[in-house]
Amino acid sequence: MARSLPRPPSPGRSLPRPPDMFDREWEWEWEWSELTAFATGEGVGPRLGVVSGRRRQGKSFLLQALADATDGFHHAAVEASAAESLRLLGEAVARYTGAASLPRPATWHEALEVLFDLAAERPGPGHSPVGR
Repeated sequence: MARSLPRPPSPGRSLPRPPDMFDREWEWEWEWSELTAFATGEGVGPRLGVVSGRRRQGKSFLLQALADATDGFHHAAVEASAAESLRLLGEAVARYTGAASLPRPATWHEALEVLFDLAAERPGPGHSPVGR
């Protein structure tokens, strides 16, 4: 039985779907259009989107494809201690920005500050820089 998903108004524009996104055509099309509309919608500053679902259904694939399409930052967490996770996040930010010095957040609060600073420096499509 096909399920019907609600389609709220999307504030942004939809980006072309990557060619390697195949199978489950209707679901992929809907999910991709909603993600790209969120990422390209008008706004100032960072926003938080939550993507949830069963394991092994393509969430990470969609988010990586979105980051690639928008020159955005994507980092997938791994099961590790807080200190190791924070170190890996700092390394990922440094790779993305090409920074010579590595951000070293000691807490999750500091990690969010690093990410907010990144969003302010490199706003995505449709977003204005944050005045911080």
